[in-house]
Amino acid sequence: MTNRYALPIVIAGSVMLAGCFDGSSSSSDPEPVTTQVRVVHGVSDAPAVNVGIDGDVAVPGADFKQAAILNPSVGTYSVTVDGQLPGDTTTTVIGPADLTFEEGINYDVIATGSVGADTVAPVILEDDGARNDPDSVRLRVVHMSPVAQQAAGGAVDVYLSAASAGDALPADPSFTFSFGEDVGPLEVGADTYRIRVTPENSDTVVYDSGEVPLPAGADLLIGAIDNTVYGDSPVSLLVVNGGETTEILDADTGAGLRAAHNSADA
Repeated sequence: MTNRYALPIVIAGSVMLAGCFDGSSSSSDPEPVTTQVRVVHGVSDAPAVNVGIDGDVAVPGADFKQAAILNPSVGTYSVTVDGQLPGDTTTTVIGPADLTFEEGINYDVIATGSVGADTVAPVILEDDGARNDPDSVRLRVVHMSPVAQQAAGGAVDVYLSAASAGDALPADPSFTFSFGEDVGPLEVGADTYRIRVTPENSDTVVYDSGEVPLPAGADLLIGAIDNTVYGDSPVSLLVVNGGETTEILDADTGAGLRAAHNSADA
């Protein structure tokens, strides 16, 4: 048996890693029942990490904002996340943790928190994929940004509105949550939306996505992550679609420019 890992962004396509989670098998053995486990690196101040399964490296060198998809057989596994350090050394930042993966359930294992604040911990989501309308947009949202939590002084309000509705915030937020919490699944109609974030009970917008088209049938995991690019917003959105990730910066981010003086005789 082989397991398939999709490593988008840095590595195009997917790679086949040798080994199997449930021991050796022969051609006469029945096909094992597998599930899907998606691993997301959401710690902005952490180095690249290795994800270990039962002592073996299943996902090597995943960077911040990367996602990897694993398809293990159902069962219980010891999972670790190790940060890569200089000199080919590693340090365990999550685990070992015994996780049980069941048939018919998909899992998200999301590394969140801050290395500097010693708050790195996993957020684990279980999802049976149920939806009421196959043409809806299915959303699950996770607060993964300790920087946004600190900047807001606590929880944040999130407003999801049609882009055609104008600049005024809706009367009530779509939901309110704090760092480490998740919301959903939510189903909304396919449309072009605008996502805005304010501190709880405030009308001060600290993040504005601008126009974001959400197509019919989409099933998305959206994480609020630390903004590590530029601009004034403390947060950006990481959209995870299967194993592919896309970052949506604040609409007012603008462009970045860096100048260097490299002329020796000037």
